[in-house]
Amino acid sequence: MLGISYKIISSGATHDAQNMALVTKTGMIFLPSVKGISHSPMEWTSLEDIKKGVYVLTNTLKLLSSKK
Repeated sequence: MLGISYKIISSGATHDAQNMALVTKTGMIFLPSVKGISHSPMEWTSLEDIKKGVYVLTNTLKLLSSKK
């Protein structure tokens, strides 16, 4: 739909979604880290991938706000 490749995954990451899931549906948008490094000072995500993530989030919020 947005022309961005993606993968639907099941993740063990819960973050704040774990608590929010008690009151509403939740989801997370994951962005790729260079060399797969995460939760480390060496973690890095390219500006291009960050822009794609912002685009996905923005469009998701627009879609959700238009539903009644």
